[in-house]
Amino acid sequence: MTDKPTYEELEQRVKKLQRQDLYLSDLHDIALELMRRFDLEDLLASIVQRAGELVETQDGFVYLLDSDRDVLELRVGVGRYKDLLGFHLKPGEGLSGRVWQSGEPLVIGDYSRWPGRSTDTRFDDVVTAVGVPLKVESRVVGVIGLNYFSRSKHFGNEELTALTRFAELASIALNNAQLYFKIQQELVERKTAEKALRDSERKLKAIFEATPNPVVVYDKKGHPQYLNPAFSQTFGWTLGDLQARHIPFVPADQEEITARKIKQLYDTQKPQRMETKRLTKSGRTLDILISAACISGPGEEPAGMVVTLTDITERKGLEAQLRHAQKMEAVGTLAGGIAHDFNNLLMGVQGQASLMLMDVDDADPHFDNLQSIERYIKRASELTRQLLGFARGGKYAIEPTDMNQLVKEQSRLFGRTRKEIVIHQNYEQDLWAVQVDQGQMEQVVLNVFINAWQAMPGGGDITIRTENVRLTKDFAKPYVVTPGKFVKISIADTGIGMDEDVRQRIFEPFFSTKGMGRGTGLGLASTYGIIQNHGGFINVESEKDAGTTFQIYLPAFENKVPTIAKTVGEVAEGTGNVLLVDDEAYILDIGRQLIGRFGYKVITADSGEKALEIYEQDPGAIDIVILDMIMPKLDGGKTYDRLKKIDPDVKVLLSSGYSITGKASEILKRGCNGFIQKPFDIRELSSKIKAVI
Repeated sequence: MTDKPTYEELEQRVKKLQRQDLYLSDLHDIALELMRRFDLEDLLASIVQRAGELVETQDGFVYLLDSDRDVLELRVGVGRYKDLLGFHLKPGEGLSGRVWQSGEPLVIGDYSRWPGRSTDTRFDDVVTAVGVPLKVESRVVGVIGLNYFSRSKHFGNEELTALTRFAELASIALNNAQLYFKIQQELVERKTAEKALRDSERKLKAIFEATPNPVVVYDKKGHPQYLNPAFSQTFGWTLGDLQARHIPFVPADQEEITARKIKQLYDTQKPQRMETKRLTKSGRTLDILISAACISGPGEEPAGMVVTLTDITERKGLEAQLRHAQKMEAVGTLAGGIAHDFNNLLMGVQGQASLMLMDVDDADPHFDNLQSIERYIKRASELTRQLLGFARGGKYAIEPTDMNQLVKEQSRLFGRTRKEIVIHQNYEQDLWAVQVDQGQMEQVVLNVFINAWQAMPGGGDITIRTENVRLTKDFAKPYVVTPGKFVKISIADTGIGMDEDVRQRIFEPFFSTKGMGRGTGLGLASTYGIIQNHGGFINVESEKDAGTTFQIYLPAFENKVPTIAKTVGEVAEGTGNVLLVDDEAYILDIGRQLIGRFGYKVITADSGEKALEIYEQDPGAIDIVILDMIMPKLDGGKTYDRLKKIDPDVKVLLSSGYSITGKASEILKRGCNGFIQKPFDIRELSSKIKAVI
């Protein structure tokens, strides 16, 4: 059985993608700012703030060189550095002075112990710091840096790399500022300045060319003037395909909001962001995060816009998968709790009916009614079995299984009662074995058959296919399973099919399209839960009036596992002392009466603590403990472990309204003598007690 990633791991993967999206988007936004404005200090402040947000700190600075005095002057400060503007450093003084002097980045892990720290007391509470040089034509003209004032955070290679990228953009900003100053002040150097500006633009273009995110430059009419390679790789079009026409990648349902956002961009000349969808040349739909900024023309009028498109399809898919898994987990937990409590109530009814049946014969006028009660209890327990199948971890006993044989037998039984259905079968030879609860797998196959039959009211065809498959990492990722060897069972029908809204909901508990009185809506929900509990997944393909195909994937296995067999016989009488432990008073009452009828003396305890107290008084006087799994405070597992410490030879029969979950299986592996599922009848209970004793 393969392990699935935990929800915490899924959340970490989503957060990592979100952080990468933010980092790339910030770099692009700053690059766009470089193309359209030259307010140096505002731009540097934006760079420091964005870099700080990326690594989760509010405190950062930019020192610039004052050549006349040969000092660094704090020109830009965010967070605590806002109040320190104008502060000076000499060469080699503090972190920034060292970076200025060496021309190399510097990370200080513990600033309080660093021998080169500033003597100014305003920096005493700095914990860790990082600084990167700002260079123009290989000359250090300043330092950009960030600080942490919390001991729970430290700078590492990832933070240093991110800050270095922002420093490169800040250096370009400084270079641009110097160039424009020269243009204004020294007309005689126009040609040199223009060349340097073109070099700077080439650097910006190089950034766009190298970025993994698609970038488009539009004119005012919306015609693309530039596409970077990432755009062509992602969407399929080249600039030559789109001369003098719009890019045909806006879905119809996104046209209105896109036009509104473009108008807002040109009206306000403020950058705009939006999550939307875009089409590729091949027709595939992608989830996209768009960042757009104006390009200023003569007189500061917008001449066009620059747009960055970030493909967030994978992230959105993971987020949707996580939400679905969390929803199904919550509903599964609820379903398991309902089934547990309902089984306890059924146990009370079953016990009372069993007691009355022991006192009457088949001539009694109530005999048939009592037998009917037992039949209804059995039907009710079958309903809770479906709920437990949907609940997380709700397996009974697993064993090596040939799915070819299991599916063949179920199709044979189903076909005998549904003559209007033609079944076609294609089974792979040497199909890999799977490790499953055979009863639950029979339920899965039957549920899918019934769903197909109900989709073909006038008859039709069912096609069954089994095959060995090896899932790749990319294929397995959306289903949150470990790639590798799987057994695939495909069941296709020629029925009415379903639309996308119905297909998205078919595995939800209590969802049904059949109307009142035609099912509980638990069949496919329990099917989904059973397959999930076995480490597999179900993929459903369907279109309206075009049939439906269920594709069931189960992990293959190589090692055999022990099975837990159920033993049920006739009522078995015996003698001895039974300690019955359950937190429900009516279970204790009916259990005492039932077990007493077998010839045993029954002692009851309504909690794990009470059971330990009774057992410790005279361990040799108790022949068997019937122990409920789910109890407040001290549950069945903890009670069992403490009973074993008192008496290593204690005999314990676990009892629960749940099925054999992983927790119960672990207790059985630790030496517990058996398990009995509520509601149990008088024959099963007496046989279990007799077998354990």
